[in-house]
Amino acid sequence: MDRYFWHLSSAQASGMACVVCGADLMSEGAAMAMVGRDPATETQVYACKDPCAVGVATEAERMAAELRAITGTDALSQDASLGQDGEFGALLREMRILVGNEALLAAITDIPTLLFLLELTEHHAGLAAARSRVIYDRMRSNEPGDGEA
Repeated sequence: MDRYFWHLSSAQASGMACVVCGADLMSEGAAMAMVGRDPATETQVYACKDPCAVGVATEAERMAAELRAITGTDALSQDASLGQDGEFGALLREMRILVGNEALLAAITDIPTLLFLLELTEHHAGLAAARSRVIYDRMRSNEPGDGEA
């Protein structure tokens, strides 16, 4: 998991304490879950399984839902129209995100940030390619003389 947790104590950064509440995870019977990494050392960091890791997961789901809503990728319907708010509009949004990523990739030198931007680029390029194929196929199936080479 590549979620980074910042401003950690040395015990939290080394995976010996919960990144949320700071509880000692090395005590006997401590239930923990790996929730990310320390950005400075790439060491895996952990949280108490309940309630801290559950809270981290809930927060991540909420943030992902907000991002999907902002980018317009929250509901991809196969029956969406080709209009601005349909599949074509979603394709244009993916392409705008890729243009923004291009600008950021040209200016960023921080390796963890570069890795994140490359993952983001891969994700949105894949979505743009899939949307392009859906639109192309839909448009080709509506052409007169369908099936002629």
